[in-house]
Amino acid sequence: MLSGLLSEMGRHNEALEMAQRYTALAPADANAYDTLGLAWQMAGQYEKAELAFVKAIELDPGFEIAWHHRTVAWVQMGRERDALREFLRRADAVSGQDRGRYWMHAVWLYWRRGRIGEARATLAKARQLYPRLKSFPPRRRHSSLNPAA
Repeated sequence: MLSGLLSEMGRHNEALEMAQRYTALAPADANAYDTLGLAWQMAGQYEKAELAFVKAIELDPGFEIAWHHRTVAWVQMGRERDALREFLRRADAVSGQDRGRYWMHAVWLYWRRGRIGEARATLAKARQLYPRLKSFPPRRRHSSLNPAA
C-alpha cells in the first residue's frame, strides 16, 4: 500500500524501491509482483509492468486482479485489440465482481474505439449477467452507452 501511495504522489522511484523490497521479502507472493507491476505502471513503464503482472499470474493463476492489471497495461501500450479480447475472455471465465469489472472494461474499449453499438450490446449483456450494473454508467458522463438515456 505504501508503494501505491508513493506512486500516487508522483514519487515513482521510492514507490519502485518499496515494491522491489516487497518482492525480495516475499518472492513467492503474487501480490508482491502485482504491487511492483502497479508501481511500474504508475511510472509509465508499461512493458516492465506487464512482466511483473505476468509473474504474479504465474505464481497464482487465480489472482484475478493481476490478470486485470496486465490487460489494462496492454491498453496503455496501445494493444487495445488484444486487451478487448482478453477482457471478453476473462469475463466469460470468472464470476462476481471480477466478471463485472471485465465486462465494463470491454464496454469502455468498444466505446473508446467508436464501436457504440457493440458497447451498448455488451453493456446490456453485462447488466443481465451482473445485476449490480443497473445504475452504471452515470447518464450525464456516458449517455451514449446507456440505452435508457
